[in-house]
Amino acid sequence: MELRRLGFEVKLSLPENSCDTPEGKTFFSDLIDEVEWIPLPKIKLPPGRSRANLQLKMLRDTLQDVSPDHAYIPYADGISQAWGMQRKPKSFFSSDAVLECLMMRGGFAYPAANLKTRIKNEISWKLQQRAAWDKVHHLDPLVLNAIKKRNPTYAKNVFLIPEAIEALANKTQSAALQLLGLEPGDPLIVCPGGVNETKGSDLLVRAVSQLPLDFPCRLLLFGKHSKHLQNLSRSLNHDQRIIFKNQFASREEFDSLFTAADLVATCYPRHIGSASILIRAAEAEKKILASDFGWIGWACENYKLGQTCQAGNVDDIRDGIIRTLQSTSDSCDKNQQIKSSFVNYHTLPNHTAHFTSLICELHGKPKPKLSPFPSPVLTNSF
Repeated sequence: MELRRLGFEVKLSLPENSCDTPEGKTFFSDLIDEVEWIPLPKIKLPPGRSRANLQLKMLRDTLQDVSPDHAYIPYADGISQAWGMQRKPKSFFSSDAVLECLMMRGGFAYPAANLKTRIKNEISWKLQQRAAWDKVHHLDPLVLNAIKKRNPTYAKNVFLIPEAIEALANKTQSAALQLLGLEPGDPLIVCPGGVNETKGSDLLVRAVSQLPLDFPCRLLLFGKHSKHLQNLSRSLNHDQRIIFKNQFASREEFDSLFTAADLVATCYPRHIGSASILIRAAEAEKKILASDFGWIGWACENYKLGQTCQAGNVDDIRDGIIRTLQSTSDSCDKNQQIKSSFVNYHTLPNHTAHFTSLICELHGKPKPKLSPFPSPVLTNSF
């Protein structure tokens, strides 16, 4: 861990059942062996109680018990809003710890689908400004730009941070296919991660099922399936082009999805925030079909990452698959440079450099070198 390398004593606060699932074992088991683990109780929500309010209380209790000098909250969505609801946010915590957080979402910076969503987003924005974090990181430049326009004073403590993208395991496509239990064959489409409606997995499945029978392709959905996708998989099990694997992908399997793929689909309907799958696909130099909405569409257009479609429209996804698989690779040097600048920003070393900049400054350690976000080709947000 970077903080330990810099000479800091690190304590990790996680729920007591964090390693009971395959996901937890993959992401946390090695960390728990390396640092002191502070187990948190399971969150059991009584009727009418908010998860975010309970998480905020757990944070306050932990800070009081541990008395750290510096605390990182790597997922502060919800907690920020719960903190902002307090009558006196600045005096809510008795701890003197420097509080640094990462925010994943910012719906207020995006066009709302309806009036209810717009009101909800505006309330969320009002509340998060009242949370007295010492430093706030955002992954999404569209959100940061909106914050700067709406509240320049609040924006002084808000900064852009890259995604922590690690290099893929060095495998050949044939070796990756073998690890995934697939034979070489028609071009492979993947959408790594959870298989659910939020990611548009159901629409992607229907789009592939509507492709002409003589169009060569396969779709592999390897990840934990929602109930709706489980039902959909049973109704379409006759279509041999669609392969459902309802299981959590190990790190090696996850990497192999990108290596094995001919096309990576990130057709997430109305997705808010950045998407690490898109960045990993660009790093793997795969063909990409992505949503034309929000950060995903903006990044694809500005950094020449791939083609886009209307992610809520099955017909447009289907046509986009045909168009993208039939397209030739873009050999333009300028476009390759633009794409590389985007990929090279989103690295694990650059992520940790951004996250450790403040603590190094406060404790007199050499400030890490930060690679800046590359300027976009275009200026429009959407």
